[in-house]
Amino acid sequence: MNPADGPWKFFVTVNPTTGETNFAETFEEHEENVALFQQWCAGNPDDC
Repeated sequence: MNPADGPWKFFVTVNPTTGETNFAETFEEHEENVALFQQWCAGNPDDC
């Protein structure tokens, strides 16, 4: 991972197939990213 410089406190891979990872400054933003990961898991249950 090589995120752009920023005040990131949280990160989560939202698409394990592609490795797409989202970074967040706040817990609320992080929760939104976790929801994206959960959506991915719902659509890819064999890979989650």
